[in-house]
Amino acid sequence: MFHQSTRSLRPAPVARQLLRRARGLAAARRRVITVAETLEPRRLLAATAGGPYAIAEGQPLALAGAGPADTVSYAWDVNADGVFTDAAGPSPALTWAQLVALGINDGLSTWNVRLRASNAAGAATDSPPATLTVADAAPTLSVAGPSAVSEGMVYTLTLDAADPGADTITAWTINWGDGTPTQTVPGAQSSATHTYANGPAARYVAVSATNEDGSFAAPAFSGLSAGSLHPGFGDGGVVVESSLVLRSARSVLQQPDGKILVSSIGSATSVARYNLNGTLDTTFGSSGRAVFASGRTISPGGSMVLQPDGKIVIGGTRSGASGYSDFALARFHADGTQDTTFGTGGYVAATLGPRHDRVYGIVLQADGKIVAAGDVDGNAANTSAFGVARFNPDGTLDTTYGAGGTVVTTTGSALNRA
Repeated sequence: MFHQSTRSLRPAPVARQLLRRARGLAAARRRVITVAETLEPRRLLAATAGGPYAIAEGQPLALAGAGPADTVSYAWDVNADGVFTDAAGPSPALTWAQLVALGINDGLSTWNVRLRASNAAGAATDSPPATLTVADAAPTLSVAGPSAVSEGMVYTLTLDAADPGADTITAWTINWGDGTPTQTVPGAQSSATHTYANGPAARYVAVSATNEDGSFAAPAFSGLSAGSLHPGFGDGGVVVESSLVLRSARSVLQQPDGKILVSSIGSATSVARYNLNGTLDTTFGSSGRAVFASGRTISPGGSMVLQPDGKIVIGGTRSGASGYSDFALARFHADGTQDTTFGTGGYVAATLGPRHDRVYGIVLQADGKIVAAGDVDGNAANTSAFGVARFNPDGTLDTTYGAGGTVVTTTGSALNRA
């Protein structure tokens, strides 16, 4: 009889090694290995280039940017070439010469300014663009000549011009004042000559220069005049305005192209513009007259300024609901239409005191803000004070100035007038 052993059959040593290796490979296949890469997070920085900025040819540019608290460096691209090396720091100032070196050398032009802010970790971001507008500036014209010349002799007039921008004088135009045709000479020419046939006579010489931006009148030159009225202006040198709207002239200024603006007291706030020969400029307003159409009347106090963009701001007084008067400004476009983007429909007013406030002078700052000055009645005892108000370019009061945009100063005397 045969008996079978009940003893378990065990694998030989070599077989056991192979079995362990196979089990190890199977376990390795089941394991999931995750490799994580740790990177320093790149934070999104917030930067602003400030603005919008507005300057005229020849003026410096003051920038005012900002970044987050951990910003360690500021770099500017002012001329929109994508290179952030034009200026450094949060609030740099660039001279006109520096702007010219960057290619910003002429108006009217517009540029996009950007700021790059960086922190110590190397994270950086570029701001949205801020607008820089460079307005044209009129050239400085110089005209000179002898005060007298004998008839039949050659008279020489010297001509000179300087322009802060890249504009070039292309032509000079001279009215010799004796009825002969107007003479035009090339812009590069430094003098012009003329022969007066008859004398004795007083001659008024009028000169203008032309460049890429238009024509500009030279300062009045009366080289051959003994103070007589200009015969080529109006009627023998005199213009009489017969309009019922323009009743009494209060302020006058000359535009870069030589045209003349006159503001007046009348039945409405109004400005007239005259050509060099004294005729009304019919391209301005309505047949040469700009009338404020809102029904609000300003009595101009002898104050008017011309903005670099050609807009006209006049200052004076308006009657309030209480029967007393307030500081008041109105603004017209260069074509004589009402600038409805200024204040309320082109008109702003400010109350400085309890009684009568009157504007007697206004000036325009380089940043476009408007400063008005005048007097402020203090009380019924007939005492008054100096009053100053500063307005933003849009006509709102500049609340960063004085108390809510105004300053009133009393010197102690009975009457004070700015």
